[in-house]
Amino acid sequence: MDATASPSGIQDTPGPNGPMEKVPHDMLIPHGRPDSEPAPEVPAPDLRDPALYLNRELSILEFNARVLEQAKDPATPLLERLRFLGISSTNLDEFFEIRVAGLKQQVAFRVAQTGPDGLSAHETLARIGGMARELVAEQYKLLNDVLLPALDQQGIRILKRAMWSTRSSAGSSATSGRTCCPC
Repeated sequence: MDATASPSGIQDTPGPNGPMEKVPHDMLIPHGRPDSEPAPEVPAPDLRDPALYLNRELSILEFNARVLEQAKDPATPLLERLRFLGISSTNLDEFFEIRVAGLKQQVAFRVAQTGPDGLSAHETLARIGGMARELVAEQYKLLNDVLLPALDQQGIRILKRAMWSTRSSAGSSATSGRTCCPC
């Protein structure tokens, strides 16, 4: 709501005590800054500076790490944690199918152009390798050391294919509705 002037030199201004308060003109500060202080001069950034830019692929991996953090959060319900782990794993698969494949093509075709962040495809792949290995190790650790034991305590078991019997795998489609989705 805008302030409105009155003939007495007092302006009606929205305030904390009601929709309009009476405030003298000399107490109003335009744009939250007194007239005596000029706006500070900020030099224009050099937009060619690679430090101003994020690498798209590394940023995607960092996002995926944040998804995995949701899976690690003990305050999140157990099945939601498993779901976040699945999302993280699926995202990583797609990342390699699309993004890493594109970078490998750039390396194969010897594309010398760097991205706005200054990294070449080869340098980006090297960084991805380390970050991805760490992410996958965290995924497996969370699944094997935390989530599967917690699920087992709740009576939920995920059997490895080697543990399936011929009878259970043949009848899995008939019983999956009852055992996987008891609702």
